[in-house]
Amino acid sequence: MAGDIGSSFLTKVAEYMVAPVGRQFKYLLYSNSNIEDLNDQVIDLENMRAGVQLSVNAAQRNVEVIGSDVEAWLNEVENIKKEANRILEGRDKVKNSPWWSPNLRQRYVLGRKATKKTEVVTKLQGKGNKYTKLSYPTPPTEIISALTNNSVGFESRISTTKNIIKAMKDDEISIIGICGMGGVGKTTMAKEVREILKVENIFHESFIVVVSQSLDIKKIQGQLAEKLDLHFWETTIPGRADKLRARLSTGLKSLIIFDDVWEGLDLNEVGIPLGGVNKCKIILTSRDENVCLAMGSQRNFTVQVLMAQEAWNLFKDMAGDCVDTSDLHSIAKEVVRECGGLPIAIVTLGKALKYRKKHAWDDVLQQLQKCSITNIPEMENKVYASIELSYKYLKGNQARSLLLLCCLFPEDEDIPNEYLVRYWVGLRLFNDVETLTESRNRVETLLDELKSCFLLLDVGEGYVKMHDVVRDACLLIASKGEHKYMVRQDNKLQEWPKNDSYQPYTAISLMSDEVQVLATGLDCPQLKLLRLICGQGSLNVSRDFFQGMNRLDVFDFKGVLTESLPPSLQFLRNLRTLCLNFCYIRSDIALIGSLKKLKILSFFGSKLDIGMLPTEIGKLSNLRLLDLRCTYGPCRIPSIVFSSLNKLEELYVGYYFRKSDISYEDHAIISNLNLLSSLKTLQIWLPHELLRSIHKTCFNNLTRFELSVYREDMRQSSTMLRNVWGHQFQNKVMLDRMFMQDLHATKVCALLRQTEVLYLRVPDLKNLVKELEQEGFVKLRTLQMSSCSEVKYLLDAKGSIPRSTFINLEELELEGMDSLREICYGNLPAESFGRLEVVRLNDLPALGHLWKAPIQPPALSNLKFLTIRYCGAISSLFQKSVAKCLVQIEDLNVFSCNMMKELVSEESGDEHSEKIEFPKLKFLMLSDLPKLRTFYPDSAIDKQPFLNQQVLLPSMETLDIAALDNLVQIFGAQVQTGSLHKLRVMRLNNCDKLLNVAVSDSIRVLPNLVELEVKFCSSLESVFDFEGLRVLEEDAQAMLSQLETLKLSNLSLLSDICKKVPKETQCFQNLRSLHIDCCNSLRYLLSYALAKLLLNLQNIRLKECEMIEEIITGEEGSSETCVMSGVVFPQLRILELEDLNNLRLFCASTHNFEFPLLDKVLIRNCPSMNTFCSGLVSAPKLDQLNVGNDQRVRMDNLNNAIHRMKEKELERSEFKERGILNMSEFIDAGDHLIASSPNWSWETKRRHVLIARCVFCLRRAASVEAKSKTTAILGSDSNDPLIGSGSPNESPVEWYEAHDDNIAGPRTYDVTITYDRDEGTPRLWLKGYDASGWLLDPKDMLEDVIEDIGRAQGEPMKKIIHDLVSSAEVHKYLRLLLDCMAPIIPTIETFLSAQKYLAPFLSELPVSLSSTPSLTGHKKYG
Repeated sequence: MAGDIGSSFLTKVAEYMVAPVGRQFKYLLYSNSNIEDLNDQVIDLENMRAGVQLSVNAAQRNVEVIGSDVEAWLNEVENIKKEANRILEGRDKVKNSPWWSPNLRQRYVLGRKATKKTEVVTKLQGKGNKYTKLSYPTPPTEIISALTNNSVGFESRISTTKNIIKAMKDDEISIIGICGMGGVGKTTMAKEVREILKVENIFHESFIVVVSQSLDIKKIQGQLAEKLDLHFWETTIPGRADKLRARLSTGLKSLIIFDDVWEGLDLNEVGIPLGGVNKCKIILTSRDENVCLAMGSQRNFTVQVLMAQEAWNLFKDMAGDCVDTSDLHSIAKEVVRECGGLPIAIVTLGKALKYRKKHAWDDVLQQLQKCSITNIPEMENKVYASIELSYKYLKGNQARSLLLLCCLFPEDEDIPNEYLVRYWVGLRLFNDVETLTESRNRVETLLDELKSCFLLLDVGEGYVKMHDVVRDACLLIASKGEHKYMVRQDNKLQEWPKNDSYQPYTAISLMSDEVQVLATGLDCPQLKLLRLICGQGSLNVSRDFFQGMNRLDVFDFKGVLTESLPPSLQFLRNLRTLCLNFCYIRSDIALIGSLKKLKILSFFGSKLDIGMLPTEIGKLSNLRLLDLRCTYGPCRIPSIVFSSLNKLEELYVGYYFRKSDISYEDHAIISNLNLLSSLKTLQIWLPHELLRSIHKTCFNNLTRFELSVYREDMRQSSTMLRNVWGHQFQNKVMLDRMFMQDLHATKVCALLRQTEVLYLRVPDLKNLVKELEQEGFVKLRTLQMSSCSEVKYLLDAKGSIPRSTFINLEELELEGMDSLREICYGNLPAESFGRLEVVRLNDLPALGHLWKAPIQPPALSNLKFLTIRYCGAISSLFQKSVAKCLVQIEDLNVFSCNMMKELVSEESGDEHSEKIEFPKLKFLMLSDLPKLRTFYPDSAIDKQPFLNQQVLLPSMETLDIAALDNLVQIFGAQVQTGSLHKLRVMRLNNCDKLLNVAVSDSIRVLPNLVELEVKFCSSLESVFDFEGLRVLEEDAQAMLSQLETLKLSNLSLLSDICKKVPKETQCFQNLRSLHIDCCNSLRYLLSYALAKLLLNLQNIRLKECEMIEEIITGEEGSSETCVMSGVVFPQLRILELEDLNNLRLFCASTHNFEFPLLDKVLIRNCPSMNTFCSGLVSAPKLDQLNVGNDQRVRMDNLNNAIHRMKEKELERSEFKERGILNMSEFIDAGDHLIASSPNWSWETKRRHVLIARCVFCLRRAASVEAKSKTTAILGSDSNDPLIGSGSPNESPVEWYEAHDDNIAGPRTYDVTITYDRDEGTPRLWLKGYDASGWLLDPKDMLEDVIEDIGRAQGEPMKKIIHDLVSSAEVHKYLRLLLDCMAPIIPTIETFLSAQKYLAPFLSELPVSLSSTPSLTGHKKYG
């Protein structure tokens, strides 16, 4: 056993000791053979490397990408060759050594290295033998167009790009569409989105696949496979789709952009995995929004044309700086305007006109304005061809024909849909429709298709618009096809355009304000549509004008004054549409009766000066539409006309009937409406007496109507013409000052089931649903009620009402309903008000609650805008259950509700408050709510702030508060930081108890506040009070850092803008504008620490702050002075300091100021300011100091300029030269007046206003006016009222008691003298009260004024004033003013004894005598 162990041990020793020693001897003994082996292996490796390199070179010639492992192998081979060569060189040195010095150590080292390198070479050979694929196809390189680089910075597209990226990051969205007209930049935007997502590493891989108009699934699959480096062995579309689906489901996030999609593409058929964990994200770009919707797009984004400045910048990039030269600039601007913001047109024209001379630019502009580009092939080949492609891809000829029809209208004009309907019917382009309703539906459907393809633009309900470039392209298309159009829009055109031939034209549209003569003998055998649009001028139409137009189907004559219609009109046997709109026709139009095929006849807006509509109109048996809405006094309608129009479907009468002029014929006309069995549309305004003549059957047949019934004649105005064809026709009923007995006597209630817009002014209405429409107004969308004084509840749900009541109501307006107590009494039906978006409530004095009973969604869940005014009984706006439903409300306005205490109130039975959130509320305006204190009460807080932690307003952008007398604090200490993170604008006005805007930690809730305005808050002591703020590390950047504008005015107690700001805290870093006005307790504007942060401040305006002594202080409210260095305001441009009596310096501490951009400084009426600051001032761009009254001081240094300004003020007095005062002279004169007459005093500390209160006026001026004015001027007894004090020797009371039969009672006046800084003169103001203390009206005050005394004695006054002013002292100015006013207001007891020569002083002294209507009213004198 022991022997075995020993043997095993010795074996291991031999293995670990003898074998390594043997290897070392082999390195020495077999050194030469090892080196030879290495040499052989290196040669083999080099041969292998050469073969690989040949393959690599071939691949590179084929633009293939070499595998990174192959490149690494080749580099390793090169390195091994170099090392092997060094070993071989060592062997040669050993061979050449002497035989007696074999150098065994060197042989050993070479043998060992050769063995090791041979092993490495062998491994490299093995790796090289394994390469079966050395290279790969190069990934396709995407060509970024020039347009891409120019579109990145477009401001108008940044928000769209951001929204697309946001959608791509949304896990719930997998497919989005980018839509727009051809050439607008859809592909560019998609590529830009892709690049941004690449940078953000949102996707592992992204590809762009071009689909184009010829849909080829295999081609699309091939593009995807090429992007994915995927090889198809499958030949069928499903097989290839399976392989693609497997590749795209490997877990990698993929973004695929399908560009230029023209029709629905089955993504599943292509092989795109949709749904599940491995779904791809898809972006579609298409000219047709409906295609994106059909492919399952969850959100579509429309790319609009560029804004004007963006279009100009792009054009300038393309055309070069030549567009800024004087001879080309205006032309270039017009060229860009003609492009209409379409990028492809801008780029094409910009490149084409680059380096071209001015005559070429003129030529192109002329072609663009005439819609006929012929000399720029790029426009036709690129721009117009792109639009023509969209045109050709439209489905069906009807859509194409309708599009071409739109190009007959002027550039940039909104095209009424109704015009297109009327043209369409006349042209008989529908073979499969019979009625006007069917035709209108078809046109609207086709317009939707054209808008979805962006060939037409949607500009509002009832209108479309054509882009200028699309219009030009369509006119080009029309010139080549079967539709030959002539379109001329030229206000200089005075006669019919001259052409060699008019035979090929199928449509002519002529638009000119100057055309006066229409040609004769025109041969237009193919003409089907003729539009003549003139400018309300007189037009001479030849008698045979229509003789060569036998195939004319549509004639539209607009804005023409003509004596008569040409007789040749009666030869238009095929005419089906005749529009004579806004025309003035002076003679008979009976020949229209011969147009037997006429279907549409319109006189909208015309004046027919013919007395009576001809009875021949009744012969038009095929007439389907008759529009008699003559704006300027319609002619009379024979009752027999309607009786024979059996096929009439639509009748528009307008405001034809007058209550003051109702005749038997009018009753007959209305009765004959009942005979129109085909009538489906009726638009009419009529007195209620005529309403009874319409039968219920007539109402029941109507599908479109606008019925307005009134008791008194209504003033005809533009509001009556809004429903021409400018807006989508809504079924509307207006019942103005009607009574229930009138409604019951008629059948008008039969229309209410179909009514969409309802206006009611029915004084004796009590229950809306029960009395008018018991099915609940299911189709009603807009309800306006006014002066329905007996309605207590809009909905009385205590009774039985249909569950569908108001389910489609979108807009509700209630006004002047004195008895209305609640909107809904009882439990609201579940579906009611579910679509309500707008509510306006005005002057509802009894309204105590909007909705008192609990409400559950969907009720009110779509409400967006709510405005309440003058609802004096309401104490809270919503109960909590109602507030929870208002998830969509965006705009909330509450005014003049005197009893309102809170906006949201707790409901009875609620024990604990819970948070209330308005997630989309953006704008909140509250005004004149004297009892309102809080938004929503928090039972845990004793002193309720307006906003507490229970209220969440995450979308709030604007907060506007005015006249909230009970508001003490706006933000509670516990308000959540994110609750108001979007608040940007805040305005506070007339909140007398408010102490500050934000205090302590509540300042953190305003991180994005941009604009703050506070005024007339008499108790406000500081704007932001930082005392108690918990300082956090991030506060150095976060506190009010976005505030740009701060405006403070009329804050009498304001002492600090920012109070007790911690040293660690920074704020106002982005402030740009600082305006302070009438803050009389403010002693300084900014602390030094705060001033250093205002690097973006651009303007400072400080005015009428009585106590302010310096702008920047080092004290910051304490006695410690900061250690100061220089202060730089790098962006400050404007500094205005006005009427600051105590301002001494910009900053009292000695340090330097730098204003590198300051170029405007106004220092006006700052009497205590003798220098700008104690240190040096640098303002290199400032060359003048404005001191007001158009006076400027040239300057080299701001301190020196102020010294010179003060010297000039001391020297300058214009009293003797011009009779005007400066501010200091006015104050001196006021002090002298007060010393001379104790009934005068300064009203304010600023000493800008003098007042004498309760001055008696015992007689009217008429009682003394009869005295001789000449005697008053030349001298008389001192008791003469014209030159005396205006009162007898008795006291006013004694005098009045003795003369109380002369006047109704003694009056009193407050007399005020103010200083006009602009004119440099005093102004005298009178405010009068009657014997009862009520304010006098200005016309009553004129009874105490003699108006013409100055004018009567002008010349004597001028002579005396010259002598007086030259010797008078300035400080006596106001005393002399009052003495000279005595003849003007002789009975007001405020003047001193006059000197007889002072009366003429008024003729030269510039004084304004004013009575202020704004002070009058029904407020008693206090």
